[in-house]
Amino acid sequence: MRPLDNAFDSAAPSIASRKTRTALLWLGAIAVLAGCAAPPPELPQRKLPVKGELAGQSIETTVDSRSARYYLEHHIAGERTGSELDARIAVAEHRTRRADFTREHLSKLSECFSTDFATLLFTRQLLRHDRNRRLHRALQRETDRLIRGDAADKPLPEASDPHYMLLFAPGWFYATTDSGADFARQRETLTRMGYDTRLIETQENGAVEDNAAIIADTIRRFSRKARDIILVSVSKGGPEAAFALGHLLAPHEARRVSAWINVGGLLRGTPLADRAFEWPRSWLARPYFLYKGWDMAGVASLTGRRSDARLRQIRMPAHILVLNYIGAPLSGQVMPGRTTDNYRSMRHLGPNDGLTLLVDVLALDGVTLVEPGLDHYFLDPLLDLKTAALARVVIDRLEKR
Repeated sequence: MRPLDNAFDSAAPSIASRKTRTALLWLGAIAVLAGCAAPPPELPQRKLPVKGELAGQSIETTVDSRSARYYLEHHIAGERTGSELDARIAVAEHRTRRADFTREHLSKLSECFSTDFATLLFTRQLLRHDRNRRLHRALQRETDRLIRGDAADKPLPEASDPHYMLLFAPGWFYATTDSGADFARQRETLTRMGYDTRLIETQENGAVEDNAAIIADTIRRFSRKARDIILVSVSKGGPEAAFALGHLLAPHEARRVSAWINVGGLLRGTPLADRAFEWPRSWLARPYFLYKGWDMAGVASLTGRRSDARLRQIRMPAHILVLNYIGAPLSGQVMPGRTTDNYRSMRHLGPNDGLTLLVDVLALDGVTLVEPGLDHYFLDPLLDLKTAALARVVIDRLEKR
């Protein structure tokens, strides 16, 4: 059994449509209340043009510092000048060579260099890790293969092994918004490929612990029918899935679960939830939520204290393959609007995706896929093909174990 809490001490995002400006309605409340108190200290915000390559992807955007621009355009490309900055970068890379990031370390890197620099370093070091690098390359190869064969008159590839059942634990307000938190596109794609997909009907705005019980009951029910289960969760569904697998289910009850794909999971909550309960925001939060017809239970269950308490109780069964799938945007790549506001409000804490800190998405012993340039909403024109590619790569990995 593997404890999750130690991973965070040592160590989606909902997937939204382009029409959606916010995947989680309660963030509107946070934004409204944000003007009622002094914001946290802001780091200097620059918009310096940058062009380079990271993780096999071309990047052309803006960054917040000269150190971030130099790191992407020159240092990563192997064009070193022997400057003092190169020496400082070398020290930072050496200290993070095991990719064992912590909140405190990334916050310090953001302070000493910049948030974008810390995001680039975080991404690069994760992908230098052998297990992560191999999986990342496998996904790239499969995606490229599907792109080469993609055409309007060609069907999606058939399921590599259709006996797998895919259960989806949705994100916040998945039924009443078009945020994509219901995995509708992904489920449609995988169903067309021949996979058996099911949406777990959790409470849209329920507490993490309550929804975890629903997920656990669903797994118990389908374990009697399915040979192998892959559980996929997104955003708020992440901590719900983790609590179900690692605490509520007995080891023998989780034996049919072969893998858990954690897409941008709020495993340690979100700083935005903590701020909703800080004075003076807390004075207005409850009336605002009451006015909107929302329960505070969902927000309250994502505070840091509640999240850390859950993590201390989790022991993940050793047989489950844990795959973290995260977006890692630079400041110039965050979706304009509410996501940008949330991103900026958390910049002083370190790299984030517009809803949570990137380090807080990582689960113990999990292999990690990083998508440079994507924020918590995962707006990707290749979403359907990547869904198909990821399913085939994960199942191929399971079959070879």
